[in-house]
Amino acid sequence: MTRIAFLGTPRVAVPALRALAEEGIVAAFCNPDRPAGRGRHLEAPPVKMAALECRLAIHQPQSWKTAETRALWESLKIDLAVVVAYGHILPRWMLDSCPGGVWNLHFSLLPRWRGAAPVNHALLAGDEETGVSLMRLTEGLDEGPVLAQCRRAIGQEATAESLLAKLAVDASELLLDELPKLLCGCARPLEQQDDLATYAPSSAGTWATWTGASQRPTCTGRYGPSGPGPGPNCRWKARR
Repeated sequence: MTRIAFLGTPRVAVPALRALAEEGIVAAFCNPDRPAGRGRHLEAPPVKMAALECRLAIHQPQSWKTAETRALWESLKIDLAVVVAYGHILPRWMLDSCPGGVWNLHFSLLPRWRGAAPVNHALLAGDEETGVSLMRLTEGLDEGPVLAQCRRAIGQEATAESLLAKLAVDASELLLDELPKLLCGCARPLEQQDDLATYAPSSAGTWATWTGASQRPTCTGRYGPSGPGPGPNCRWKARR
């Protein structure tokens, strides 16, 4: 029997975890519990809560650079790993340890929007569609070969939160569709066209600028990419 591990942390990773749990998971990995709320009480990440409901073994290493984490991983003898928004850079030794590969569900149509915030950047760029890519992880930033993709149109009222919720379900369905290939070792992913790559760094940067030459700033793309999170900001005479 193939020994499968799942690595993910936020809510968008839960549908894929639940789908894969029905096929059998040896262990689930997620970020450590973090302080949250006004009381700063420790709060478990969504993947941990879902894994507990599925009665899965859970591991929450702080870092993949320690000897303890490596010993833990190697003791599990994982054949195949699936990653969804885990939040860690995985070391080369880990990527090489799985005979069936380490596979990532990335929320864009690679090679467009490699990086941490692909959905936000798709919205800001005014993209008409986005999707999910199932790719084999390599050391480069979302540069690995792609096995399969699914597409989804972006509605005019879409926000990152609403779009991610739909893509999370799409990702779970794509994973189940392609899982037989992963389990039999017959997956044949295709290399990405690096010359077509665009990048989606963390969405904390500048999204619109105003020089004062006109009465209003010009902002391309859709507003509302971050859902209920922080809104836009502006600077006027060095004040924010």
